[in-house]
Amino acid sequence: MASTLVHLGKDAEAERLARESFAWLRRHLGRTHPYTLDALNVLGLALARNQNPKRGELLLRRCAEHYRKLVLQPEYAWLAADVSNTLGECLMAQERFEEAEPLLVDSFAVIRDALGEYSLATRVAADRLLTLYTATDKRGELAEILRVAGSEQREQA
Repeated sequence: MASTLVHLGKDAEAERLARESFAWLRRHLGRTHPYTLDALNVLGLALARNQNPKRGELLLRRCAEHYRKLVLQPEYAWLAADVSNTLGECLMAQERFEEAEPLLVDSFAVIRDALGEYSLATRVAADRLLTLYTATDKRGELAEILRVAGSEQREQA
């Protein structure tokens, strides 16, 4: 629910609900369970969008650290990339575009390859790249990334 609220732009509500969810999941499933980490990811994004990007960044970096340990299991690779993508958004909110770019580009590729070009997560990742390249006036680079992504998808089919 908190994830839906944050994507609808209801950041204060999302933050409150994400805090409650994270606390409950941490208490009942543990700090490093994937559901707990997902709640931490949503909380970090809600904080970043709710006028506290530095605190959001701290939580997202902690979440990414835990996911890196889980990436040994292939089903978690796209989730780790999703956290990196969210961290990229958080860095953009702080106008740290050079730090955000490699996170957004690399995570987009992992998410797209794992879930396909039409998944919601892939579209969110592409939107974040569009935001980055619009803010830095590099729209041509985005077009190239998406063109290459499209040709790779066709080759795999």
